[in-house]
Amino acid sequence: MEKIQFGKTNLKVSRIGLGTLAFGHMSKGIQDKEQIFKVLNFALDSGINLIDTAEEYSGGLTEEYIGELLKKRGDREEQVIVTKVSHLNLSYDHVIRSANRSLKNLQTDYIDVYLVHHPYSYTPISETMKAMDELLADGKIRYVGLSNFHNALMKEANDKLQNGEIVVNELEYSLIRRDIEKEMIPFAKENNIALMTYYALMSGFLT
Repeated sequence: MEKIQFGKTNLKVSRIGLGTLAFGHMSKGIQDKEQIFKVLNFALDSGINLIDTAEEYSGGLTEEYIGELLKKRGDREEQVIVTKVSHLNLSYDHVIRSANRSLKNLQTDYIDVYLVHHPYSYTPISETMKAMDELLADGKIRYVGLSNFHNALMKEANDKLQNGEIVVNELEYSLIRRDIEKEMIPFAKENNIALMTYYALMSGFLT
């Protein structure tokens, strides 16, 4: 599968990534562990190297499944892991704690791209970015990204980050939901920020 440059990073990722929201007992998707492993193996063997997950997915179980499989395969360094900190965990201490928990779940020493899952008005973005700066300095994460952020807040987050810059924004996009075409896609292109999209097929509705 063709690999492309991931924004302003040095990462090369497959054009199609593997979303893992449906993996785990708390979802309405795939609940059988062995079936999840089959899907993961098929995707990775087909050339997909971008794995998109989050600490919220099945209460961390999804991350654990990914970590277990990659350890068995022995090819973690060939994959690009994107995971997310919950909007409920955006204080300094909680971001650090969440990152360490995700590292343990994923059985890895570093997270390739660490995203803020949703903005949260009760925690100053400066506090969240301070924690991200520490994680960058410690080598626990390689890059910082956002999810579901509008342009102004994304710019504010980038201004507060000292040890790096925002490299990606993950947004909903499909044939039906095309809101981001007006302002957010042009902004990302202008600033060389990668875009990841979710619900491209609206959980099967568009298939």
